[in-house]
Amino acid sequence: MLDLHIWAFPVNLIVAIGLFALSIVLYFRKPVRNLFLGCEAGIVSCVLMALFALSLFVEGTFSVPVHRSIPFTVLMLFSVCWLNMVVVDAFSRRRGVAYLLVHAGLLLMLAGGFYGAPDVVRGQTTVDGRHDTDILFTKDGVTMLPFSMKLKEFRTEYHDDGVSPKQYLSEITVDGVDMVTSVNHPARTESFSIFQADYDKEAGLYSILLVVHDPWLPFVMLGILFLAIGTLLSFKRIWQHRLVLLLVLVIALVFGAISLARIRLGHLMPALRSIWFVPHLLVYMLAYSLMAVSLVLAAVSMFKGVGSGFVSGKFAYRGMDRASGLSAADRLSLLSARLLETASGLLMLGMLCGMVWAWRAWGDWWAWDPKECWAGVTVIITLIFSHMPYYRKGWRLFLVVLVAFLAMQMTWYGVNYLPSAEFGLHTYNMG
Repeated sequence: MLDLHIWAFPVNLIVAIGLFALSIVLYFRKPVRNLFLGCEAGIVSCVLMALFALSLFVEGTFSVPVHRSIPFTVLMLFSVCWLNMVVVDAFSRRRGVAYLLVHAGLLLMLAGGFYGAPDVVRGQTTVDGRHDTDILFTKDGVTMLPFSMKLKEFRTEYHDDGVSPKQYLSEITVDGVDMVTSVNHPARTESFSIFQADYDKEAGLYSILLVVHDPWLPFVMLGILFLAIGTLLSFKRIWQHRLVLLLVLVIALVFGAISLARIRLGHLMPALRSIWFVPHLLVYMLAYSLMAVSLVLAAVSMFKGVGSGFVSGKFAYRGMDRASGLSAADRLSLLSARLLETASGLLMLGMLCGMVWAWRAWGDWWAWDPKECWAGVTVIITLIFSHMPYYRKGWRLFLVVLVAFLAMQMTWYGVNYLPSAEFGLHTYNMG
């Protein structure tokens, strides 16, 4: 396994600058630009996404630390280099705001996570009311914090029933300054964030805190923002036909109402009491329902047979026009493809909400948790489909939607039966 410390600052910064410079040089070499950004760009992007999906599948299913391997590092370096060229090309050729923001967001997220990983300090410490502590226990050993902490009081707040925990809070002093940290509400001092991780369940005499220092986090959060805005702007193209928009609105209202009715918002456990919980859940539920409808339409269109009209990538982006001579099967295929593209964008937005929530909850926007990995696999499958406009009809469309739907089922509840999920973060064991 690769030792991440060899990439620590300033080596990672030098590599980042050098790789960006190399990307610029390669971009202005016409043969290279035509290979990676010309008509074959869709193939390159699909291959890269397939390799990422395979990595996430292996890590999320078998708990193999693929992200620490040399092949994955090479994949990341190549992907960042390619995204550098894509962003430069999108900016210079004015390929559209949505296209630019989506790829710039992906670049910032991947680069921030990849280059910044060696500089992250993450560990736990136990604080009590008797002694100050500045010792942090990390996976690599023991390190000293630039400040000391002491517990003033740990307490549990309960819902109205007096039994269900509502929040776990630790009142602490950091170098003499009073602070409060609780689940989903970390305290912050200098460049460190302090999270409530665990506590003394018998007497509440001590509290276990997670302390994180991530200097590259602003790049990641900016990337998340860019990617979210770009995804929202891309819906304008997908929803240009009123039938698609009507279906999305109807399904959103129905499944939104069902989801909210099933949630006991007044009795949520502390880990779920976050402003990101409802949007994260609703967006995912809508995406899942749209994917189910897309699967049904794809199956119907396949059994009805494909007419003489061929749904090309160029035509698919113009919308569905009955006057164009498309058969009923072709129109169903196109509607199914539109719904799957919409589901793909919503899955992306749901995952981005989850990333921000994950940082607020446990100080890591991507922890290689099994559910995270399978969510990534599902999104990537739908993204690969969006980069293959000539495979949007008949049995090929049905097969893609079916695979994406099965991956979605695995993400939703299948991961709970994997050995890798035994200590997953999504089990919410605290409390």
